[in-house]
Amino acid sequence: MEEDIIKIIDDNNLIKVNDNIYLTKKQIATLDKYQILYDVNNLKELLFIIDDILASNYILELDQLAIELAEMDYYYNSHK
Repeated sequence: MEEDIIKIIDDNNLIKVNDNIYLTKKQIATLDKYQILYDVNNLKELLFIIDDILASNYILELDQLAIELAEMDYYYNSHK
């Protein structure tokens, strides 16, 4: 059980992709699975790529990732 908890924490740690994007290991694994390049300028650009794929081929896992990334983008880029 402790190993499972450690894996969950490890999968959800943020990794710096570039100066503007941080992703979790789980998010990176999903992007890699669908061969989506994630070294882009910002999360909005990545969301555009994912949305373009979803427009022609709905994939639940990618849709859930898009929701996560949209929430991250809103949180990090909204001026409060």
